[in-house]
Amino acid sequence: MRRSKRVASGLVDCAHGLFPQLLFADGGLNHALRRALRSMLMVLLLLWSTWAWAGGYYQGENGAEALGRGGAVFASVDDASALYFNPANLALLDGLSIVFGAQLTGANVSFLRDGVDRRVMPDETGEIPSPDFGERYETRFTAVERECGDALFCTPLGYTAPMFFAGYGGEGWGVAAGVFPPPALGSASFPLDGAQRYAMTSEDISLAWFGLGGAYQLGPVRIGATFAMGRLDFSYSLVLDANTGVLGNPGVSRAYSGESSELYWQVFDVPTTLTAGAWAPAGILGLTWDVLPELQLALSLQSMTEFALEGELSMDFEGTAIPAELAKLSDDRISSSYTHPWLLRLGARWVYERAGEALFDLELALTYESWSQLDVMNIDVAGGFGEGDAVEPIGRIKLPRDWEDSFGVRVGSDLHLLEWWTLRVGAMMETGSVPEQTTNLDVYSFNRLGVGLGSSVYLPHGFELAVGYQHIFQASRTVKNSQVRSNIPLSACMPPYDDASACAQPGTPPGEPVNNGVFESSFDLFSLVVGYRL
Repeated sequence: MRRSKRVASGLVDCAHGLFPQLLFADGGLNHALRRALRSMLMVLLLLWSTWAWAGGYYQGENGAEALGRGGAVFASVDDASALYFNPANLALLDGLSIVFGAQLTGANVSFLRDGVDRRVMPDETGEIPSPDFGERYETRFTAVERECGDALFCTPLGYTAPMFFAGYGGEGWGVAAGVFPPPALGSASFPLDGAQRYAMTSEDISLAWFGLGGAYQLGPVRIGATFAMGRLDFSYSLVLDANTGVLGNPGVSRAYSGESSELYWQVFDVPTTLTAGAWAPAGILGLTWDVLPELQLALSLQSMTEFALEGELSMDFEGTAIPAELAKLSDDRISSSYTHPWLLRLGARWVYERAGEALFDLELALTYESWSQLDVMNIDVAGGFGEGDAVEPIGRIKLPRDWEDSFGVRVGSDLHLLEWWTLRVGAMMETGSVPEQTTNLDVYSFNRLGVGLGSSVYLPHGFELAVGYQHIFQASRTVKNSQVRSNIPLSACMPPYDDASACAQPGTPPGEPVNNGVFESSFDLFSLVVGYRL
């Protein structure tokens, strides 16, 4: 912005400590405004668990100004949202700054898998398929499309991500606190029996940062820092091929690869959900240099963060042909880790003024995100199928990544057309972080181009209403060498997959590739933000 059920309770108590004078004390803001701000904060904290996370998981930026300017805001930001974009610019605050808003991220995603569907057909009675019947569909796979899923704030129009910042500053200093999500798509759902089922059927992923920061100005240089705690929660569902025909026979296990095998029957498909969460700290360092009155250079660097995830595994054995002695979990605990990358943003901004009034500006930003840290996501399962001494271990579920670092270029401008109205335009280009061989339906980070448009209206008494929109274009992607394979937990070919007697390709998981085909995707992002300055 420019110019002018237990968790929530605990966080509100924390807010009482952080903002005693601004929000809760008798003095300071008038009573009506304090009530309004407290209500907004309570709503925001109650909704925090639905916020999205996502080069890599990210699409664009969050916020009306950021969308309208194509994400080029690191030198120009001058309100409390600098806590996230560039904490050095908190030193520009002059009095109180409140930023409250929400962003809607919509995705158009489809996948048409190569090959044929070889599921066994039900017999004439309509009962579950039987190996005695044996006839197979042998039909081409049909395309699947992303749906919204069951997340509370995932609507057919998009996934909602609220944000809130509050700051205060004086002559050359400023402090702020806030709750903010990264810009991403946090929920998706695909058919449980669709062609993509062995890769993913649904996901609900949220990451929210709770930050506190400050800045100080020394001559032409501003320096600031933000300390943040991130809360990551994820629920990821897919289908496991729990074919029991491979048990105890390395030769059969070696020959079985899943859907392409004559041994494949979907009655051994087990819908599986993995849920986990963790807290982890992060830091953001900001630096801005006023080279000239009309020229600023900026740097914002967010640290890498390692989330040590703990959670549980659930399986739905209902309607399957899994024997009763195996249709149970000995231990449902899982563990994994997720590395959130280094984020580097550089900005250069030039302002054109006439008679001391800024008429327009132009900002160029370069971005770098170290997504190559995500090589593979290993999910270790403590237990297995069965109980007691007759447990068949599940071991490790591998979600291959092999991601690449992402680089971006952004350019944006504010055009101050009237004293009460600003128009924004912007564009961005970014390299994708997901290579062809590990393309999946959970993350759609391909080479992309985005165009943005936005506006701010300055209202009486220090209020500002801003809107922003960005469309992101991505070329279709045809995958022919997928490394995303169906998981076969009862196979004798187990990690590290080096048993030549049980593994058809030593060093390679037993399942066949499941993500060869054509991926189509594009994004529409919309943001509405209300700002207040006193």
